Amino acid sequence: MELLDLLAAEREIAAVLRRYARSADRHDWEGVRSCFHPDATDDHLDYKGDIDGLIAYLAERHVGLEQSVHQLGNMDIEVRSPTSAVSETYCLTAQRRILEDGRSAEDLFVFSRYIDVLERRDDGPWLIAERAVAMSFSRTEPVGQGFADPGARPEGWVMGMFGAADPVYAQLGARWHS
Repeated sequence: MELLDLLAAEREIAAVLRRYARSADRHDWEGVRSCFHPDATDDHLDYKGDIDGLIAYLAERHVGLEQSVHQLGNMDIEVRSPTSAVSETYCLTAQRRILEDGRSAEDLFVFSRYIDVLERRDDGPWLIAERAVAMSFSRTEPVGQGFADPGARPEGWVMGMFGAADPVYAQLGARWHS
């Protein structure tokens, strides 16, 4: 591959991986779907299967969350041909879950890596064909004083939200996948 084609492929692949993280955090399930080929598979720790199942699994896991942040780190993309690539992306996921009593919360931190096989089919976009999530470790801790009250929002702060109401969709003009 020519250097310019290689750089373009790497850039497009990185954008797909970032779009997945943003879409998962905003509960934009069609945005998540847009990152995968229709016949893609995902081995997501305790879920293994197709993308429809993955979206149902993620939606269920996100019930009760107040916030979710997938922070992508080291990203190694190996473009093997004009139509095939493999990537490894480090991910720290931090989520705040409101507990059943409605008055307390816990924070979950998951350190993992996404191992992806990406394909470019029929001159279309680069999309994930296979994903495996490799777990490193996780930690859960109770929320201390300050933000433990569900819905507590310091006055004047811009806060992340689920769905189309999140500021990224209004401020950056990003398309909400409804």
